Amino acid sequence: MAETSPKKAIVVILALIAFMGAGVFYLKGKTPPGVETDARLAELQAAISEHVAKYGEPPETLAVLAGEGSIVDVWNNPFTYRVLDDGRIEIGSLGGDGVPGGHMFKADKIITFRP
Repeated sequence: MAETSPKKAIVVILALIAFMGAGVFYLKGKTPPGVETDARLAELQAAISEHVAKYGEPPETLAVLAGEGSIVDVWNNPFTYRVLDDGRIEIGSLGGDGVPGGHMFKADKIITFRP
């Protein structure tokens, strides 16, 4: 097994600390993408529920709600929307990559609710 010199170990540790510090500095004052997406989904859910209360049925598309809140996620991708057979509504974000599946920032966030 190769031995690691103490100098190399210190350089690696300092590089990791610098990398983590830069990430914290970059995110300072910014809302994490997952938190922002959750907030936008909550706003969208409220707008859909208000639409149902006012008109008695869900909107045909999210474009109908364009004036009532954001209809794109934090990555500027359109939210998914569908009315299920049992009347529940499913809305979601396909994450940072904009395609189904993924993990971490690319993970989908889907909520299903009854207005």
